[in-house]
Amino acid sequence: MRFVASRCTRCGICVGYRGGYCLTEEPEGIEIDASLCNECGECAALCPSKAFYLEGSTLRRIEEARLPGPESCLELLMSRRSIRHFDGRSVDRELLAKIVSAGRYAPTMNRRISAIVVDDPAIFAEFEGRERRFYSAMYRLFFRPQAARAFIRLFNDDIETIRRKLEHSLASPSFLYGAPALIILTGDTRTILTEESAQYHLFAMSLFAATLGLGSCLMDSARIALLRSRSLRRRLGIPRGRRVLGALVLGHPKERPLNLIEGLGLDLGWNRCPGSALPKDENGRTLP
Repeated sequence: MRFVASRCTRCGICVGYRGGYCLTEEPEGIEIDASLCNECGECAALCPSKAFYLEGSTLRRIEEARLPGPESCLELLMSRRSIRHFDGRSVDRELLAKIVSAGRYAPTMNRRISAIVVDDPAIFAEFEGRERRFYSAMYRLFFRPQAARAFIRLFNDDIETIRRKLEHSLASPSFLYGAPALIILTGDTRTILTEESAQYHLFAMSLFAATLGLGSCLMDSARIALLRSRSLRRRLGIPRGRRVLGALVLGHPKERPLNLIEGLGLDLGWNRCPGSALPKDENGRTLP
């Protein structure tokens, strides 16, 4: 974060928000503690005189009229679906770069998460081969021997569902659904909540992609392929110590959802976990 002292009017808004942490007000102006600043951008967003800025960025006023209302926002959330069939058309790199940039505005504790966009068919082919070999080996190990399947069933009731899903994937011509682009996020997990932050990045990208008419799907199989393949990580230039955090395929959808599923929601409890028994006192009476 950068600070331009000549623009500062000493209004105190930034110090009121971050004072005593990463910002302090000194006689000569505002001081930023670089060791605590994670470039969240709150000071730049709140400052009426635009005295703060991030390197390489610009500031403009928020236009309230351009913000979506609650109904249109909910419509977008409800209409976004995971797409697993793409029509084969490529996606322009400029458009892919915009989608990646949208992830930067997600909630995060690590501002050093970076993205690799794969659109090279040769690299896609290597991903496909790695994933197919891995899942084929998993299938032979856990599902071919009847004894192994019976043993696993003792610990997992969904074993037959997993088996059928795996067989379906192995029969599919493409583990990456024929998508023309794959976004991979990497980061240093020594920063707290890095892996959680990456999931927010990916969801922000998937929402923005939906507004552009593009489909997307989270691809944990691609992340697993990278975690298991040192040669694939080298090919993508992922250095030692940099962890693969997640992946998302993108493309022009071959399938177009037509209907919204309304009335869904999470189990909800007020002040306690839904479905849990009400607390009782030492005499067995239900507490208010």
